[in-house]
Amino acid sequence: MIQQSNDTAGTPQLRWATAGKHHTTILRIQPFGSTNPNEIRAAMMKEMPNYDGGKEEMEKEGWTHVGFRDRDTGIEMTKPVSELRGIDAVMADLAAKERAEEEKKKAEQPLQN
Repeated sequence: MIQQSNDTAGTPQLRWATAGKHHTTILRIQPFGSTNPNEIRAAMMKEMPNYDGGKEEMEKEGWTHVGFRDRDTGIEMTKPVSELRGIDAVMADLAAKERAEEEKKKAEQPLQN
């Protein structure tokens, strides 16, 4: 699956790899635009929520960890799939944000007689 993904959608800037003793970790390999390890790790942390919503599918496919590897430095950051948020939690958060935006817009509208 990883090789097929790399063949069809991989680029020199972005590809996927597996890691771990039983190849149960999936890593997105990309440049993070810095050589400073702290900046790279901060950029990876910022990207990690992009895996949320995929918990159930990743578990079904047998992945135990997900993460990133900086293409240029080799720095890796992984997170257990069990710590990801599921699709229901992500959708509930989106709905709550939409409701809050609607309420904010209503509160900002001038009162009409």
